[in-house]
Amino acid sequence: MTWEHVTLDHLHNKCPLGKLSFAVPNVIHHVRSKGRYFIIQSRMPGATLSEAWPSMDESTKEYYVSRIAGICKELAAWTGNGIHGVDGRNLSDLYLTPLHGVEDMSPRNLLGNCANLKMDCSLFVFYHCDLGPGNIIVDPGQRSLAVVDWEMAGFVPREWVRTKVCVSSGLDLRGNDDDSRQEWRRRLQRRLGQDGFPELVDEWMAWFMNGGNQKAK
Repeated sequence: MTWEHVTLDHLHNKCPLGKLSFAVPNVIHHVRSKGRYFIIQSRMPGATLSEAWPSMDESTKEYYVSRIAGICKELAAWTGNGIHGVDGRNLSDLYLTPLHGVEDMSPRNLLGNCANLKMDCSLFVFYHCDLGPGNIIVDPGQRSLAVVDWEMAGFVPREWVRTKVCVSSGLDLRGNDDDSRQEWRRRLQRRLGQDGFPELVDEWMAWFMNGGNQKAK
């Protein structure tokens, strides 16, 4: 797998996009010990989007939806030659492997999975892959924005950007019912659609729930 400190180093020092329009943490220290990985990062000022969302007015909510969709477009300008992390190692997104299937996240296996889903595998774009409200740090008063938790980031087919938002409950807000919990995902996937990102939700669901045996029609 691609370690998070490697991805952050690329974002700060090796990313062909130049200066990003949002903040990302700096790595203070990282170590692997006894099969475990530890990373210490700089603190990003503000509150998580999950914490701030309930007190936001409509215009502020739409501002951050637009900004995150814009960040997806910004990152998608960075392209790769396969489905993998920034260093060519495994991309750690289990949603690209079927439920109850083999958890093989090697570039070759993920490419086969995405091809079975009829994703466009001629182009791979850089994507965070986990843009839940707990990984987005905001200060509505300053309109500032930071994105954290880059352990899952890498190059994926363009369809996966919006599809992941549609299908991953890990990107939900806190809430007492589905409507309130899914508000962030619902707004973001709609904006991504307006920005030209396609989705394959029905195809992915059939494939995922049937152990990868259901191919997209």
